[in-house]
Formats: sequence, C-alpha cells, structure tokens
Amino acid sequence: MTLACAPHRCALFPVALSALIGFCAPGVPCSGACAQQATTSAAPRLLDRVVVIGASASDGFGAGIRARIGKLTGVEPTDLRTVIETTIDPDPAVLVSYATRTMFLSPHATGADEVRHAMRERPTLVVGLDFLFWYVYGTTGVDDQPLRNESARLESLEVGLAELDRLLGPVDAENASRMGRTMLVVGEIPDLNDAHSSMLGEAQIPEPTTIVAANARLKEWVAQHPNRAVIVPMYTLTKDALSGQPTTFGGVAWTPAVDGALLQDDHLHPTFEGLVALWARSLESLRDGGAEIRADINLDPRVHRARIERELHEQVQATLDAQTPRSN
Repeated sequence: MTLACAPHRCALFPVALSALIGFCAPGVPCSGACAQQATTSAAPRLLDRVVVIGASASDGFGAGIRARIGKLTGVEPTDLRTVIETTIDPDPAVLVSYATRTMFLSPHATGADEVRHAMRERPTLVVGLDFLFWYVYGTTGVDDQPLRNESARLESLEVGLAELDRLLGPVDAENASRMGRTMLVVGEIPDLNDAHSSMLGEAQIPEPTTIVAANARLKEWVAQHPNRAVIVPMYTLTKDALSGQPTTFGGVAWTPAVDGALLQDDHLHPTFEGLVALWARSLESLRDGGAEIRADINLDPRVHRARIERELHEQVQATLDAQTPRSN
C-alpha cells in the first residue's frame, strides 16, 4: 500500500523584489497619475504569483520522498512547485506548475500550452529551468517534424525563445499598474554527452558545439530582456552534479558522498536535494540580476527532508494503527 501525502509547508521567510518590477507600461516613463500610483502603492513582490513551466525535472520525476514501516509506504511527491512552497511563508497568492514529464513527446505544442496557461495566471515570476531542454534535445524539430541536422536544433530553440518572448511581451497599462511585469528565470541547456543517461538515446543528444551555440544564443536573448530575465547556469551545475564534488548553494555546503546525490541514477533528473539546489541557484541568479533576496531563507535540503520524513512516518504509523484490530 502507498500513501500520497499533501504538500508540506514550513515557516521561513518571504522574498521581496527590489526594482525589477515597475508599474508603467514598457517604454513609457512614469508621470502624472501613473507616477503617483507607483509611489503610493506597494509594488507586487516577486514571489506573489509564481508559475513553473518546463519538463520532467521541474515536474519532479522520480524525486518523491518515501517512508516505509513494514509493508506500508508513505510517499510525498516533490516537484519544483512544492520545493518553492516549502521555502515561502506566507504562501504566494498563486503558486502553480504547468511543467510536465511528457513534454518530450511534443515539445513545441506543449511549450505553447504551458506559456498560454502561465500567462493567464498574471505571474510576477515564471521559473522555466528546463523549459528549453527539449527544444534542443530529442529528435523533434520545428512543427514537430524529425530533426534533419544539428542546425535544426538551433532553429527549434528559436521557437522556444519566441514562446518566452510572448510570455514577457508588453503588458497593457491596466495590468502594468495592477501587477507589474513578469520576471523569468530560465535555465541553460546542459551538456549530457558524457552523462551516460539511461533516459536518453544517442540520437537525442546534441553535439557539444550545438549546446555551446544554443547557450550563447540564450545569453544574447536574455541580454535583450534587461531586468526581465535571468539565467540559471544549468550547463555548469549539471557537470558539477555529475562530478560528485562538494558544492555550495543557498549558503549550504553540500558533499554528495555524505549528504546525498543531487542527480538521480539516470544522470538526468534531480533528486529532492537537487530540486532544492536548483531553486537556491534560481534565487541567486535573481539576486545577481538586482532582486532583493533575503539571505536567511532556509535552503538546506536536510532540514526539509527530515521534516517530511518525520511527518510521513507519523502518517504511516497512524494508518497502521487504524488497521490494527483492537482487542476487547
């Protein structure tokens, strides 16, 4: 028997936005009533309305936490959304994930759907760490046609960037005054040529030069969206995780051999600890981009895992107790 438990929360600290989100429409200086509203109204916080988009890593594939007593196992599904929820108090007004582990089947159609759904949420922050992954990896190119060559992967990337352009497009004056503009965290394309992942076939993996070119294009694209988009260095982070060497994220020193791996055995999907590390890196990138991020947010996966396991054990034990016949 397996128990699926509800997402957990912890009492930590909110994250505030500095000057990244404005009130006036893009390109229009604040003046008159708009300027007055900007000075008299509280700016929306960066983490007020958070939407996650992307593929299986953000969807938490294989990252659940389990607790077993006898033949009964409790399972806490953990994806990037629940990791974000764990580190924010109070909860955001909106915190939703449209990331899906099936994005590889039809990345262009799925990506367009995710962006459309995200836009309806009027997000202050969109987290798309692996949103662009299947636009470059896989065997499907533009219009879901088979990839012809490596150049087709870069053509496919442009489709993904066009979707993100739509996400960050101009907001009308009414929305600008009410909620500001969307900020985006986007992940680089990792290099898995040496990962020997059981989840990827050789034909699905781009050449190293293609990945370098894709990330150069992404960097150029982000530069065209100042104060709207920041990059999380997934290229470097993945290589570091595969190496198993000690690292630091969110002020937490982490030694995989002692504290636990950040990638699962498939060398593709993050563990629960890896998801926390990716969220920590996202906050670091936002801070480096100008957002005001509190340094005392608890991003230690050991703390959160221990709490979740403790609560799971309590739930499993309660279920066992309920199933045990009482003697008269």
